[in-house]
Amino acid sequence: MATQTSTSDWALKIDSSGSGVFKEYSTEELIKSNILLVEGKFRETKEILFIFKSDGNEKFKLSISGCKDKISREYTDEGDILFRWTPLNYAGVFEVLIEIKTKDKVKRTMFLLLDVLSKLDIDGNSINNFHYMLNSLRKSHIIIYSILNPSRIRKNKGKYLLPDPLEQFEVLERNMKTLENIVYQISLNPNKKLIKETHSDKFYALEIVDHNVIHDIATQRGGLIEAPNDSIAPILQKLLVGYLPDNVLVYRTAQTFNVYENQLLKRFLTLLTICSKQIETRFAQEKNKSSLEQNEIEKIDQYIDKCRQYHRKAQFMKRYPFFEDVQETDNISYNTPILQREVNYMRFYAIFKEFIKNPFFDFSEYLYLPIFDIPKLYEYWVTVHVAEILCNMQNNWKVTQHLFSENDIVFSSRLKNLRTGNNSLVELSNSETHIYLYYQKEYPSYAGRPMIPDITLEKFIYGKPSKILVLDPKYRSNLGTDDDPENAINKMHVYKDAIRGDDGSRIVEAAYAIYLGKNEIKYPSGIMTDGIGGIRLFPKENNAEDRGILKEIIQDFINN
Repeated sequence: MATQTSTSDWALKIDSSGSGVFKEYSTEELIKSNILLVEGKFRETKEILFIFKSDGNEKFKLSISGCKDKISREYTDEGDILFRWTPLNYAGVFEVLIEIKTKDKVKRTMFLLLDVLSKLDIDGNSINNFHYMLNSLRKSHIIIYSILNPSRIRKNKGKYLLPDPLEQFEVLERNMKTLENIVYQISLNPNKKLIKETHSDKFYALEIVDHNVIHDIATQRGGLIEAPNDSIAPILQKLLVGYLPDNVLVYRTAQTFNVYENQLLKRFLTLLTICSKQIETRFAQEKNKSSLEQNEIEKIDQYIDKCRQYHRKAQFMKRYPFFEDVQETDNISYNTPILQREVNYMRFYAIFKEFIKNPFFDFSEYLYLPIFDIPKLYEYWVTVHVAEILCNMQNNWKVTQHLFSENDIVFSSRLKNLRTGNNSLVELSNSETHIYLYYQKEYPSYAGRPMIPDITLEKFIYGKPSKILVLDPKYRSNLGTDDDPENAINKMHVYKDAIRGDDGSRIVEAAYAIYLGKNEIKYPSGIMTDGIGGIRLFPKENNAEDRGILKEIIQDFINN
């Protein structure tokens, strides 16, 4: 498993399959790339091996930022140095620092980015949860940003600037003609799968029949027709006295085009229609500038006309018959064998990956969250979901957000910096009321130690504190036990009793544990006992009921 096959000074080997098959990166590759994003997804608990071939004149040091797992150091039979890391409860993008020091004190450093998914739950749900929450965060992030800020595009590391609409247009234009051909070729033979279905059909003559068959057929439909003696089996004539059911249920195997590859393609075409309209709007804004020459205005008109053409083309491609029953997916990170091997889908997927690298269209490839474990991701996911609810509040609320700074839209960095601060993420205000959303704000308590709930909503009326709503996400790996969610909910009593106002009175109106799980608990979602309760919020698509409960609780807190 640790056999060194490289002729380079040292190499990084990654076992992402559990079968002893490694992906190897030589020293030259790492020096050339400086920062390497390893795209392997770890679907089970597997080892990551860092193997260094050394002649004894070098010392190696390896550290992983944000990692609490023990990394063992060993020597192979060939005398190479091996660092063995098994990520148990972590998932995300890890920054690996490698320091190499020679005897004459020459020091070299290497930085690697490792994109890792690891197994947390016994049934492996953490992988699906991670994918869904990450994509949901990206989607919510784009929604909130589009509501409150103009579009920005990444120009250099850590900084986003207002993009030139021409840059956006060129991205849209680059592959449109090729995409039209690809979608047409796919429409001739789209990927599909077989499903079992039933339909009602006219009765036909059966060659082999017995009493059970007759009973099954006759009891499924009530209507009978006269049986023509020359076209049915004699046994049927005898048993049914010359009468047969006019319709029967027929079971058959059918095909459906509602598969992931087509779902992703349909979502991409929807993305094109949205982007073409947004770029058209950007050009229209540029056109209204008073400093433009006539030839510049004419050029912009040409771009606007092309954007409209692209919008119509994307809509036309979505009208291919095989898309009729195809749903759209939010999961954009699932690379299926069809996307890897079938020519036309491969061509589409290459365009798709290139397209979403542009933050204007989808922030997926650039949203490197500083998240190293799934519980932390769950906190961020719930926090941003609450922020989205606030940003979409109606009834003339003024919304002010601090998720994104002027030149930085990496909201997770902002969240990380709020761990011990008192800076709000979102504010709602009207003539008499102010609502503030905080992430891990520190509160003094009568118990003598500070309380730091994950999410708090504070309500002020005419500048005076009125009440607080506490929401505390709890992602647990042992959710199969009966009492685990109850234990999380019982801890809400501490927040409710310990956090006090300036006059010493209780100010927390309600405290909810937001937990991930499927089992029912003592206090079902939406029901309070003495201001204590639980909200089940499970990362999955079509989870409208649980999300609706959370939205209702927040709206009641704000409006009452």
